[in-house]
Amino acid sequence: MTDVTILLLNIDEKLEIKKLVEFISQNIISSQIYIASNKKINLFNQNVKNYIFENTTNDEALNTIIKDVQSDKIIVVRKISNFDDMLKVYHGLKKSNQICVLSKKTNSVCKFFEKITNYITQFLLGYNFLHASLGIVGFARDATAVLKQLSNASTYTKIDKWVGIEIVRIETQKLEKVKFKPKVTKDFLRIALYTSLIIVPIISWIFIEAIQKYAMLQLLCVFFIVLFVCLAFIQAILLYVKFKVGDNTHKQGEIKISKRRKNEKSKNRN
Repeated sequence: MTDVTILLLNIDEKLEIKKLVEFISQNIISSQIYIASNKKINLFNQNVKNYIFENTTNDEALNTIIKDVQSDKIIVVRKISNFDDMLKVYHGLKKSNQICVLSKKTNSVCKFFEKITNYITQFLLGYNFLHASLGIVGFARDATAVLKQLSNASTYTKIDKWVGIEIVRIETQKLEKVKFKPKVTKDFLRIALYTSLIIVPIISWIFIEAIQKYAMLQLLCVFFIVLFVCLAFIQAILLYVKFKVGDNTHKQGEIKISKRRKNEKSKNRN
């Protein structure tokens, strides 16, 4: 029986797939390997399923192939340089209600800012950051069962919105920083709009005499200035979150071909 499924997200071609598959096969015997890529990878290994996508992101690919997972545990790999880190995450999943991540020790100043960001994101979005590397994240049975039911499973592999789940943090010297490419054009346009709307009441106050004479008009200008400053600040926070964890997408990728589907077709022909 397969103990863990390892999802290698390689749409952006950042992973050394052949070396990774060899390492996993030698060190995690009871594993199933799913590879998301944009071209065929020739690997003669019965425990490997290669999903080939077209015009898809890693997140959309994850949302698609996670439905095929049959094991109790999942390890999501987006970026890795030290293969032993994968073993640390795998062995760190000892209970059914755990998520395992790699993190570094932080000083009191960093912890203070983490608390501030947690407070802001929890208030605005209802979740916290994992404050760990998103290069490798492991999920035990309970978390895996939830992920397989979600349409936006990719998002839940990058944030802490879990209840009753223990986050296991394994210390490492080097963290893999994953860069996301979210869609941010609308966010920048909104920030530009709010900035313009902040300037309008200020200029009106300076050049319109009626505003200078009446306190009520001045209060109205102050109200609009404060309102648009708050909206611009909130939009800037949302933009920061997008760069931090990427888009929250419910989309699934279009599978061009997969090893699994090939096998199914050959069986049907027989």
